[in-house]
Amino acid sequence: MIYHSGIFYPSDRDRLAELAGERSGNADRCPKAFILPHMDLRRCIGLYRKAFSMIPDGRHIAALLPLHRPPLEKDRPSFLFSSRGRTEHFITGDIEIDEAGLPHADAYEKEEASLELLFPLVASYCPSSHIIAIFSAALSAGEVRKLTETVHSLDDGNTV
Repeated sequence: MIYHSGIFYPSDRDRLAELAGERSGNADRCPKAFILPHMDLRRCIGLYRKAFSMIPDGRHIAALLPLHRPPLEKDRPSFLFSSRGRTEHFITGDIEIDEAGLPHADAYEKEEASLELLFPLVASYCPSSHIIAIFSAALSAGEVRKLTETVHSLDDGNTV
């Protein structure tokens, strides 16, 4: 679902395409991971362009997305959530989202813009890639270990 259009990135297709720009990096040297801020995309677009320019189209993109509040009472004791598998019809192109076998993150996607911030660059630079979104409220050492195990389980050798 699209919840943050016009808030964290432009809602106009042409302005959004202009913001995303064109791929300008070397996709032959893709790092295993990136850390990107989640804020108004217009303020950090250079970092997103640089990162996504290095991701070869077709790679799976595992996105680790922080929750900024504790999980809802109805979701406890879970602290890891994934998006529902779907095709997201985004302004600039379709985005494929795969499930990670965790409780669904519907309520958290409404509050957290971090997943949606990836859509403009995935649509422009990696249209054949699939996103696997993991929303995390891991705090304790045990929870971080479980998050680490989950992330490792998603890596099929073609995942960033």
